[in-house]
Amino acid sequence: MKKLILGLGVLTGVIAVANEAKMDIKAEIIKPLKIVAENSIDFGKVVQGSSASSNSKFSVNGEANNKVNIIFKNAISEGESYAVYLKNTTGDSLEVLFSATDMNSNLQVSGQNYITRLDTTGNLGIHISGTVSSREDQQEGAYSGDITLAARYN
Repeated sequence: MKKLILGLGVLTGVIAVANEAKMDIKAEIIKPLKIVAENSIDFGKVVQGSSASSNSKFSVNGEANNKVNIIFKNAISEGESYAVYLKNTTGDSLEVLFSATDMNSNLQVSGQNYITRLDTTGNLGIHISGTVSSREDQQEGAYSGDITLAARYN
């Protein structure tokens, strides 16, 4: 019986000296990012074997002064520029090379994971400047595609 009581005493003593720690949890709710393509990029009529240029802009709006990650989802990064492909109804493709400029910092957007900051009013402009070059044997007809910009808070 003494062994049982002594055993319970030791067991109780172990439980009594247990340590604990408290971890604080915090959250700040901010407004979601809103992305708008201001205009389409329209190269108009392009003669076979020639090229054309056009410009447009994406606007990003969110919580002021926060960092954002900019990604062109369907574009292939080619260093200082990106490539997307337009298609016609028969599947022929037409390459568009474009550059993107962070209008808040005037820096070239490059790579697949560009991090920048919204300005003091929560805005960011991304200027897009594109060039299409038609091959001499490019099929005639209408070609279409898109540039998809994604942004998330960093």
